[in-house]
This record gives sequence, structure tokens and C-alpha cells, in this order.
Amino acid sequence: AIQKLKNNPNVHRQRLPAISITLNFNLACWYEKENRFGDAIRCHSQILHEQPHYIDSLFRMARMARNRGDYRKMSEYTSRSIDAHPDPRKPTESLIALGNFQVEKKDERRALMTFAKIVEESRDDIYSILALANIYYSIACKKRQGGRVDRDNLRKARDLYVKALNIDNSNAYACNGLGIYYAESERFTQAYDVFKVVSDSSNLPHSLLNQGHLHVRQNRIDH
Repeated sequence: AIQKLKNNPNVHRQRLPAISITLNFNLACWYEKENRFGDAIRCHSQILHEQPHYIDSLFRMARMARNRGDYRKMSEYTSRSIDAHPDPRKPTESLIALGNFQVEKKDERRALMTFAKIVEESRDDIYSILALANIYYSIACKKRQGGRVDRDNLRKARDLYVKALNIDNSNAYACNGLGIYYAESERFTQAYDVFKVVSDSSNLPHSLLNQGHLHVRQNRIDH
């Protein structure tokens, strides 16, 4: 198709590079869909050879690296896509993907920094707010002493769950997170009420599981 365009006298020469890249990108996406990742990488590499800052290809390459567990390449392409973004203050899909990959790798220190950067620069990104809250809660649990979670990190998680609810008061994940905070603070009645609201108004399975944990903790297994 690209060769036909080059031989077409009706196509302006200055438009050929952009058209060629678009066709190559669409072909690469098709290869990905067909699980022909080697061919997809070849197409994206050709695009990046011609346009090193082509964000969509950088993001796709980062995602494929993530899927095959190549953390180094994932980080490399993610960093390039972030640097290439026209507005450096705006969080990108690549930055969020990097944070998720860091969480999967249990690299909580870097994941915290990544999502904190997004939250700082885009104060209404609920996904990143909740991701950051969950990281703080995970850290709080790992610092558990005498059966109680670390209070400082738990409060940071609570503040972020509340922040998310202030943006969207119907967000089930934020409500569930707040219920977890109440449970860890041994405010069981409030926790149970929150989990009940979540289970009644959404399909989130965590709330039912958390209600069960509360029953156990309060010796209410027979209820």
C-alpha cells in the first residue's frame, strides 16, 4: 500500500511520510491483535526510526515490553514517551502503565513516586489517586506491629480515599477503601455500614469479602 502511494501522482510528496507512518502504525496494531509481536515490533521500530518521538508507538512498545516482563525496555520506552509528550505536566497512559508495572513487580517505592507525580500534576485523576492510596495501605500493612497497621501510612491512604470521594462520591473503590480504613481503625460499625452500602450499590466483590472479615474479627460468624 505504501509503495502504491509513492507511485500515485495524485498524492502530494510532502504528505507521504505522515501517510506512511499512519499505515505502518495501523499495520503494527493489527499484528499485535494477531499476536504477531515480532512483526509489530518491527513496524513500530521503523516508525520510531523515522519519528523518534512518535508517542503512540512508544507507548505500544512499552506495553509489549511490559507484557513479556521486560522491565528495562518498559522503563526505557515509557521514559521516552513521557519526554515526548507535548505537555510535560500532563500524566500520560505510559506513566500510569509504568506505575502499574512497578506495583506488579512489588517495587512500591518507585510506584509510589510515579503515582504521586501524577496526583501532584493532575489533581482529579481518580485512578491514580486510588492507586496511590492502595500503595500507602499496602505499606501500612507491611509495617504492621502488634497486630495493628502503621498509622501514618494508613492515614495517608484514608486522605486519598476521601480525596477520590470528593471528586466522585459514588466511586465504589474509594468507598471500599474508606471502609477498610474504618476496619483497620477498629471502627467496625462504620466499616460494616460502608461495606454494606458498597455491596448494595455495586458489583464490587471486595465489599462482601470485607464484611466477612469483619464478622470474624468481631466473633460474629453466626450472623
